[in-house]
Amino acid sequence: MTQKLTPETVRVGQDGIVEWANISNESKGYVVIPAAIRSSFTCDELRPYFRADGPVYRSLPLTSFESETVRLPCPLEPGTYAYEVVVVGAGLGEASATGPEHTLKGTIVVD
Repeated sequence: MTQKLTPETVRVGQDGIVEWANISNESKGYVVIPAAIRSSFTCDELRPYFRADGPVYRSLPLTSFESETVRLPCPLEPGTYAYEVVVVGAGLGEASATGPEHTLKGTIVVD
């Protein structure tokens, strides 16, 4: 099974919102953004899609159901931002006891 972000780098305008969806029916994952990016958001609250988790913000789970997408809660200031999608489940969506199966790296570019 090939796991990848499509596209790996997404470009959006200043008012753009990025949304993630999982099209795999064999795994689930989480979008993880560094806490350092927090000050670049144009809103005060990242919930309901993201919550603080130590040095990062972790999204709701990306499951295989189309209705369960994750999106940025508001636009980011212009700049380039790295993020990851951590794949944690396989088969029936069970998380591995040893950690993530795979980490996909992506970039958001806000013009």
